[in-house]
Amino acid sequence: MWTGAEFYPLISAIFLADKVACSMAQPSGSQLNVLDILSERGLTEFHRLLNGSFALRGLLSNPAPALTLFVPTNEAIDRWRRTNSNTASITSDVLQNHIVPGSWSEDQLRQLALRPNKAQRKLSSGFFNSPLWISSEDSSKKDLRTNLPVLCINGAQLLSSRNTQFDPRVSAPRSFPFIHLLDDILAPTGSEVSAAAFLQDSSLHIYPQLQLQEVGRRIQELSNQVPEFQDSSTVYTFFLPINQAFSLLRNPASFNINVLQSHVIPNQLIFFQSYSNSSRDHNTDRSFPVNSNAQLGFFDNGTTKQVFSNVVQKDSTRFRPGKVYRNIIKSNIPVSNGVIHVIDGLLLIEESTVKSKVETQPEFSGFRELIGRMDNSDGSDNVFMEALNPEKDGGKSVTLFLPSNEAVSRLPQEQKWRLRNDRAFLTRILDLHLISNSQHPLLTVDMVNGSSTATAQGRRLSFHKTNKDGNVGLPSVRVDGVESRIVQGDIACSNGVIHVVDSVLGLPFLTVLQILQAEPNLSRTFRAIEHSKDLKAALSTSGNNVTIFAPSDQAWLNLNQGDLARMTSHSHLMTKVIRRHVVHGRRLDGQALRREERFTTIPGDIQIKQAYAENDRSKADPPRIVLSWKGHSASIITYDIPAVNGLIHVLDQVLFDQDFDITQASLSRSNTLTSSVFIAGQLFSLGLFLIS
Repeated sequence: MWTGAEFYPLISAIFLADKVACSMAQPSGSQLNVLDILSERGLTEFHRLLNGSFALRGLLSNPAPALTLFVPTNEAIDRWRRTNSNTASITSDVLQNHIVPGSWSEDQLRQLALRPNKAQRKLSSGFFNSPLWISSEDSSKKDLRTNLPVLCINGAQLLSSRNTQFDPRVSAPRSFPFIHLLDDILAPTGSEVSAAAFLQDSSLHIYPQLQLQEVGRRIQELSNQVPEFQDSSTVYTFFLPINQAFSLLRNPASFNINVLQSHVIPNQLIFFQSYSNSSRDHNTDRSFPVNSNAQLGFFDNGTTKQVFSNVVQKDSTRFRPGKVYRNIIKSNIPVSNGVIHVIDGLLLIEESTVKSKVETQPEFSGFRELIGRMDNSDGSDNVFMEALNPEKDGGKSVTLFLPSNEAVSRLPQEQKWRLRNDRAFLTRILDLHLISNSQHPLLTVDMVNGSSTATAQGRRLSFHKTNKDGNVGLPSVRVDGVESRIVQGDIACSNGVIHVVDSVLGLPFLTVLQILQAEPNLSRTFRAIEHSKDLKAALSTSGNNVTIFAPSDQAWLNLNQGDLARMTSHSHLMTKVIRRHVVHGRRLDGQALRREERFTTIPGDIQIKQAYAENDRSKADPPRIVLSWKGHSASIITYDIPAVNGLIHVLDQVLFDQDFDITQASLSRSNTLTSSVFIAGQLFSLGLFLIS
């Protein structure tokens, strides 16, 4: 086995020899060399880069010991150039990092990835022994070729492998018996150094521009207490803050040994795909404990990868509860004892208030614009914005439900206009988003399914958690019948937390038809409406005002299946039934229904009754509303689902009468067709008479 120390001089020697005798080294005849194989497989970008390097072109064509070649795809090289604009040219140093001494098949790489000692799961590339970590730990992500866990090299996924040893077309000597295709570039470190050496001597690596001097100085001061940075007996994942992060500290002493150790995950090698929003980042749904109070986790907001520290103990005297999110500005720097990711701030410590985050974060600009409508013409303080201050209400914690920019942008134009022009309406909506009456902020772990809490103005918010595919995700928030899902929770601030939600609380943004289409329990009602073009148009037009009593899917299944099949196959029958459940021009909520005795639909005169449940002898709950038509009854089981163009109530039965809806309707249609045929025949006879 060749070592990197022997391998790099070999490349240099070949570089000199290549200038003199490059032409003599080309294979003859129809046999293939490595460059031919790359071209044959469509890997034109890496082929062009290798062919442009005198040293590497010589290495590919001169006799040499066995080597293993890792080849990035054309897409990976294009992406590297786009995302690394300052270093868009891929140098010979980067290319050499894809060449490893020795013959390493895919099976051998998998064996290496499973070594008990994680510190031994690495190779050394041809570029100053820069480490290449081999990992295959995430068993949930399978390689479709092998049905085995995905195999990665410094975070780049191995896509396929080529064994050239037994290919008669490949020219001898076969210097590259194995060629592996990767979905990313393998960026070198510069030399095989520990994290401590990386920070202390910038001449040992190729990233002096990262501005890590301050964290390096503090690690050196605490070197006896933080052996992780130079320990090579195991592996670590390091998250290192840039210099600017320390300049923002109000109390420099707050960055102590506990905080520093919380930037290190022991015994874990965590690499990220170099581009954002990757579907195969295998650690974004995991968390890692770093001390008795905190865990580290990961989040991808679609443009930037983030790491966050999470403290859930509200009585912790050392750290505030919630998640402190930091952007990863440089990922996947391999060192001899693990991998370094550079972040733009300190974990665990959050100096920004809720107000300052709302005022400065670009991802909150939509909600910030709504709050700006509360500005006073006389220049006095914006009441809602001031409520986010830590000095307000005696320093009580603030919990803010903040709609994402997308949530604000997709509001219907009618609602946007009202929010801009009706200050009282805007105030009522904003108040739904703020809780500031408790000593501790409300975290997502506190939002037990079915629980509720009061807003700053006394309105009730209820919380619900949905079990999807066996996983209970982040809770949703429900108020005034409108449900919003938390998409990013527990964002820590110095005086509370922010929860990002996917819609503005209290404001519906979907039409009746869109809600029916999206709600799994109402899918059969949605399909019934599709039988009527005019009804479908009425329920999808935002300017309309309708109330629909939508039978649940089970309600449809309660019908005689023969009747249901006949209605499904005859649109006029289904249209007649579903129209009975729609009231046009009125928005009948639960309270309005309790005040009325009947309402009219087309076709149907529906009676409204109220009845207590049979097992409710105490009559503590209000009576349920029952709709009655032709002796058939249906109870409302879910009330007041708001839409931009009306309301939805869910029924436990379909208002359906077999004789009226099937027998008489079919007979009437048959008689109509018979009459039509008779009239047509009479007209035809009359026509013949006139002609004669």
